[in-house]
Amino acid sequence: MEQQRRTAALSKSYEVCFDETMIVPISQEKFLSNRSNKTKFIYMLVEKLKTIDITTKQARDDADVLIIETAIALSEHQKTAVIIGEDIDLLVILIGRTQSHQQEIFSSKSFDQYPRTKKHILFLHAFSGCDTTSALFKKGKKTVTKALEKIPNLDKLVEVFQQENCPVQTLFENGVRILLALYNAPKSEDNIDHFRYTQFIKLTKLNKPVQLSTLPPTSVAAHQHINRVYYQIQTWLGNDLEPQEWGWMLENGILEPIRTLLPPAPTELLNIIFCNCKNGCGSRCGCRKSGLLCSLACGQCNGQACLNAAQYPSNPDEENAYDPDILEGLEMNMTDNEDDDNELNVFERQ
Repeated sequence: MEQQRRTAALSKSYEVCFDETMIVPISQEKFLSNRSNKTKFIYMLVEKLKTIDITTKQARDDADVLIIETAIALSEHQKTAVIIGEDIDLLVILIGRTQSHQQEIFSSKSFDQYPRTKKHILFLHAFSGCDTTSALFKKGKKTVTKALEKIPNLDKLVEVFQQENCPVQTLFENGVRILLALYNAPKSEDNIDHFRYTQFIKLTKLNKPVQLSTLPPTSVAAHQHINRVYYQIQTWLGNDLEPQEWGWMLENGILEPIRTLLPPAPTELLNIIFCNCKNGCGSRCGCRKSGLLCSLACGQCNGQACLNAAQYPSNPDEENAYDPDILEGLEMNMTDNEDDDNELNVFERQ
């Protein structure tokens, strides 16, 4: 799933007709970004390994899970099974899946002083951010580890994430309580939206810009994060779930995370925000910084002649289609204007 997203994010590459003796004329990254190239290469590699009596398995979903499950199965019939890889997920899954006999497989002495973390390492890795889950700003693995070890009963809340078929409401309630604990909310606080608001008000009194990323997520965004964390943990445990029921959506054949179900701001506020950029609405554009597209209210571009406008039809004959040559010209001529930082205006429409 994540590999599909990464592949889609890479620049598109053409399909190469090749055989095992050929030197591919493009980089490995571009070559493998083409799905046909990758599929053919894997098939060729599997067949080659079979000729020298090396057993192969091809993963349908998460390759890391298959690697660990294969190693555990082999270790039951032979003295040593060696796992070679660069992905930290391999070590995390191995610890999570072999709690009862870790010393037989690898040295985990460094975890002895963190017994709760060791027990819930799958949760730690997924909740604090991994390949398929979001990372909380300045709430990384050290923060979660300290919370698990020091906050009483927090590990009890975490246990539900390893339960198969856990009720969604229980997951959400426990997940929100964990988030509140990570953000040092009072014990009496149980509403993450209310706590986010009170933290925002507190920060505004410091007479300096509020860094919104330091605030806890909204309840809707938190819900999606909790869904993806549960889905990932269950995947690592070998349980099959439907990703589109757990914080993912399918776009153009690729799974994308559902970040939130709410707009970036209330409609009333969105209708009174506009920019006055003079140079194509680049990185300094006030609308862009607010996570908004430019609109008709914007002073210079009117939400049309800029790089932050809504997507226009690709058919040049279609009414209101925007000439791509103009966009290209804007991009070439755009310069960072220091005055653009002050070109976000908020006012009440008459």
